[in-house]
Amino acid sequence: MEKESKVITIEDSAIQRFCAGWPCHNFPEGLNLIVAFFDKNGDLVDYEMSNKSDKTLYEFNAYEENPTHNMDEAAISALLSNAQEECRRLELPDGCLPTWVYD
Repeated sequence: MEKESKVITIEDSAIQRFCAGWPCHNFPEGLNLIVAFFDKNGDLVDYEMSNKSDKTLYEFNAYEENPTHNMDEAAISALLSNAQEECRRLELPDGCLPTWVYD
């Protein structure tokens, strides 16, 4: 079976659980949603962090120079890794787009 690119949406409940266990994360204030895109090899291509008003708080693109931020790089890496691991366990019905929600 050929691997596919995938999108993982990390919802507020998962973000809050993670932040409670990693208090020095320095994620943007008001963060409620992260949408991350991974290529066929599972490598992170980009992600966007936004608030509940859908205002973008931070964007990351692996192919471009990204603005500086105060986030703990290990924290965002761990959260994205947790989301990927959880989503690997889920099976999608045939014909579904490879889009998962981590809540």
